[in-house]
Amino acid sequence: MNEDIFNLGIKAIIKNSEGKILLLRVNLDQLQVKDKGAYWDIPGGRIHKGSTVEETLKREVEEETGITAIKSHKQTVRTSSPMNSHEILLITTT
Repeated sequence: MNEDIFNLGIKAIIKNSEGKILLLRVNLDQLQVKDKGAYWDIPGGRIHKGSTVEETLKREVEEETGITAIKSHKQTVRTSSPMNSHEILLITTT
């Protein structure tokens, strides 16, 4: 069997104009492990092989919220050293 050694997940923080963050109540019927009980989480999921971070976030947000009007913007943030630059992916809804 060809099994992955690890999985990489990604989450999206979605805020409205008032600064409120979207939380989703987890559907216990869809969980494989139900011993945690009900809880709240932000949208997200596993990155599939061959998928980008952007594709994953768009897919997961649409699957979990129904939001389809999604735009993405990439921005590089530079810190005090050029070796510490980070790319940030911003996804907005319309």
